[in-house]
Amino acid sequence: MSYGNNSDTDFIKKARKIVEVNLPNELFGVSELAKEMGISRSYLHRKIYSGTKLSVSRFIRQIRLKKAKELLRNTSSTVSEVAFDVGYSSVSYFSKCYHDFYGYSPGEEMRKSERIKNAAGKDKPGAIKTKKFVVPVLAIAVLFAVVFILIKNLRGIKTNEPHTLAVLPFEPLGYENRVSTDVTGLVELVRSGLTDLTNLNVFEMASLENNKRKARFSSYAYNEINAKYLVSGFYRFEGDFVKIQLIIFDNSRGKNIFSHIYNLDNENMMELRNDMILDISDKINASLTPEEKLLINKPPTNNKIALKYYSQGIEFSKQAGFDYMCGYQMAKSAHYLDSALVSFKQAVREDETFALAHANIAKLYHYKSIHSGDVYNDSISFHSNVAATYNPISVDVLIARGYYYRKYGKYELAIKSLEHALEINPNSTEAIGLLTNIYGFRLRRADKFVEYAMKGMVLNVSKDTAVNRTINYVAATALHRCGFFKEAHKYYLRSLDFKSNAFTSVTGETLNLCFEGNKKEARRFIKAYSDVAGSNQWSLEDYGYFCFLFGDFDGALDCYNKVISIYDTLTPGPSGRNYAIMHYLLSAEGKLNEAKKYLDKYEIRVKSESRERFKESIYFTFYTLKGDNEKAFEQLKKLVHNDLYSYSPIYQWEHSPLYENIRNEPEYKVLTEQIEDRFWAMHKRMKADLIEKNLLL
Repeated sequence: MSYGNNSDTDFIKKARKIVEVNLPNELFGVSELAKEMGISRSYLHRKIYSGTKLSVSRFIRQIRLKKAKELLRNTSSTVSEVAFDVGYSSVSYFSKCYHDFYGYSPGEEMRKSERIKNAAGKDKPGAIKTKKFVVPVLAIAVLFAVVFILIKNLRGIKTNEPHTLAVLPFEPLGYENRVSTDVTGLVELVRSGLTDLTNLNVFEMASLENNKRKARFSSYAYNEINAKYLVSGFYRFEGDFVKIQLIIFDNSRGKNIFSHIYNLDNENMMELRNDMILDISDKINASLTPEEKLLINKPPTNNKIALKYYSQGIEFSKQAGFDYMCGYQMAKSAHYLDSALVSFKQAVREDETFALAHANIAKLYHYKSIHSGDVYNDSISFHSNVAATYNPISVDVLIARGYYYRKYGKYELAIKSLEHALEINPNSTEAIGLLTNIYGFRLRRADKFVEYAMKGMVLNVSKDTAVNRTINYVAATALHRCGFFKEAHKYYLRSLDFKSNAFTSVTGETLNLCFEGNKKEARRFIKAYSDVAGSNQWSLEDYGYFCFLFGDFDGALDCYNKVISIYDTLTPGPSGRNYAIMHYLLSAEGKLNEAKKYLDKYEIRVKSESRERFKESIYFTFYTLKGDNEKAFEQLKKLVHNDLYSYSPIYQWEHSPLYENIRNEPEYKVLTEQIEDRFWAMHKRMKADLIEKNLLL
């Protein structure tokens, strides 16, 4: 298709292509085109006029209208859908521009196109005969559909299924490319409000941040996360207000179904928040209960100064680089974290009932406590409790309560709060990430760990390297614990693709290869990465563990001695295994007094274990090392009636030198076979459940 005159230059072609990419963006005008071209407005005017004899604004308008004609002729889109697709939020204004340019209305264009199609259809053999049958069949189909809908309505059955919705950050336009914290805060208030509606499943904005440019007007985001609707937008400063364009894209039809311009000023943020939520709900046909309509019209705060501070806090939080699946990247963004906290605190000083601000404070203090080592229990407790007092059913508040309960070790209450959040918004990656952590690393519930880890994997669309490494690593760890060794292999290697020297992924994949029975490949794999360990304490200890597992006692002792020489002491390692191994190695060298010190340390570690799913296997190892087989077998007998949290103990018992003596006992074989049979029965149940939920990718 050609625009302008026949002497189209490369410059004109480039300008036309940029406009076509931005067609749905009503705010895309002369300044934006000049910025994209990297030239001044005056130079753009000269070049466009030279090549087309048109002003830049007319050049852009003609591209929009010619694309509109193409869509009206060749697609089944309505006039309003075509208007949105080419950057007109007002259908009446689009019709006027179209009529001014072509001399007839868009509706007449559609009727002309329909007449042409009908005429072509009549020329086809059998067209009249087909029509005789088609009309009655269509009439019957319509009648059945009407009756079905009437019956459902009479019965009070809700016909609308929950809609999946992704909200992207809105992008600034213009030469200055200024970021508006007010727009950032407004979009977050809209997202949070949509999240609290039961008929909408909303993907969190943080998980889409890295895809916003690629997904602006395409189905990219939907192909990645399977959301039906995408809400995106643009804004531009104009005097004392900000002009905002909101666009809704329907992936199932590949069309923009709504576009509207809003004017944001210092007084109307909450009004716009309510309008946007209601407009979005209406355009995607999300049914709202009377209670939800009241909830929308009840603003999080009426204090405009508090809103300003809240918006600043949201912008600083974005700059801080949060990832809800992986935690907070402290080294990169401590400054922004502190700035976000200051802003949210100022917001609650202005309005102490501002629940969303309190919830954000509680979450940020939780992140700080993890990464700084400081204790903020009182602050986490206070702000999460205040948030729950003023808005107990908000998804963000329920998640903040989840952090609070996890901090205090009240895991069942944390789970209850987070599952309530997921009932409202099943796509909350923050709630899913927190549940993954609780089930996988606190309670050691293998079935729930793998379920939530894979849900997080399904929802992940981040392009951030650290995020992807961790999410793939967590998914792999959950899978290999539960016996899905082949599947785990894929995710461990993906994790290493994002960070080739991630030793946690290296050790995980090495153990996974061992579980598969491929010890030769496991040795080769860990050896190839042995230099990665360097002088890092945990990496050296892990490498020493594998040396021991493969029978290289000298290599194991060398690693452990390096750790002691650099750091003065060994860490206990998972379940205290480093103390147990050191006891074995020193005993083998005849250093019995030194060996006993490590056995004593191991005993203290064993007796401090409070996690129920660990106790039996840890005590079994302890009594085995002491040579008390009778008490060791008592622990195995308990495990016969309980599901193991991981395949790892089974593998250790069969292959680790720690158990070489007890393996010769007849009772050992009987009990361990029963435990292993129980594990694989559990694995079979989990596999069926994951397949049913479409989580075993």
